Amino acid sequence: MYLHRYIHMGNRESRGFNMNYVVLICAPALSKSLFQYVEQLLQNSISHVVIHYAGKEADIKNTAQCTWLHGTKEYLREDEQLKEGLIYCLQNFSDIHGIVTTYDADYQISDVLKVGKSLQIYPNHFILGVSRTAYARINRFLWKPMFKLIYGEGLQDIQTRLRAIPFSKIKQFIQMKQIGVEYKLNMLIGALQSHMPIQEVPIVTESAKQPNTTFWEKLRFGFTMLKGAITYALSTIGAGIIDVIAFYLLYHFIFQSLSFGSNLFLATITARILSSIFNYWINRKFVFYHKETPTGSFVKYYTLWLTLIFLSYILMYITMPILTFIPIVLLKLIIDALLGLFSYQVQLHWVFKKNVANKKG
Repeated sequence: MYLHRYIHMGNRESRGFNMNYVVLICAPALSKSLFQYVEQLLQNSISHVVIHYAGKEADIKNTAQCTWLHGTKEYLREDEQLKEGLIYCLQNFSDIHGIVTTYDADYQISDVLKVGKSLQIYPNHFILGVSRTAYARINRFLWKPMFKLIYGEGLQDIQTRLRAIPFSKIKQFIQMKQIGVEYKLNMLIGALQSHMPIQEVPIVTESAKQPNTTFWEKLRFGFTMLKGAITYALSTIGAGIIDVIAFYLLYHFIFQSLSFGSNLFLATITARILSSIFNYWINRKFVFYHKETPTGSFVKYYTLWLTLIFLSYILMYITMPILTFIPIVLLKLIIDALLGLFSYQVQLHWVFKKNVANKKG
């Protein structure tokens, strides 16, 4: 069970904009700077501050109007603190716009307020505070192109700890089974998959601490980043297997009584159609999470499907006389792999395009 205490400081006068949101702070330990940070936050008329702290439990006094949580065990990872804090907020608040999450006393008060105000301006958006730290710039260089290639959104700082979540969407992130260093990344992927728009807000903080991650945690983070592409690859491989099995059964058992040319043609086309139906269904449900009516995406998918068959033939026809040193099977695999990458981008940006607005603040 959580240890929590409400400590009220009396009625405060609202200073301008009514900050109707909760700030959730995940802290690795209690410190003087953390107490000062909380007091400064509450001087800006924020509805409530929840601090989930790790380390030894303490009898906290002389704090502002806030709740102090000590986790289910003495030492929790940041992702565990974040999830427990979100659960607490969901269970104890209902009349707020959302929750601003931050880490320790890292981010400037003005940045926290800016992200919170953005949540009120864009109440259905997932808000990211984008910093100018060297670490953030490295993230932009390393992860932004890959994230855009796989998920279609070139986010500036996918590892920022300053975020804001609409209250109506909190349950979605609590229900995520994945936990660990990749939890915050899964939140972004989940937001995009559920068609939640993302708003990026530039902030001035330049000295936010970065998480210490092990080699295996970095590996898990990279795997999580690639899981959309991996699922797509498995879908394609699965469709290929179905194509081969269906062709064998159709050719040898269903169309065996027909002439050689006819049974070969019908078995090839029918097997390809069956495998494409499987591929369309898997991609729609588990790769691109397309929730709109399937009519439009179905027509687009088969337009792409026919185009790829034509392109595969044309490219083989052009390259075979030139690249004679490459075995024909290997050449076919190379061309189909390149067309597969092309197909992924077309499906992401056209066939299963999401109505998501990603805006820069």
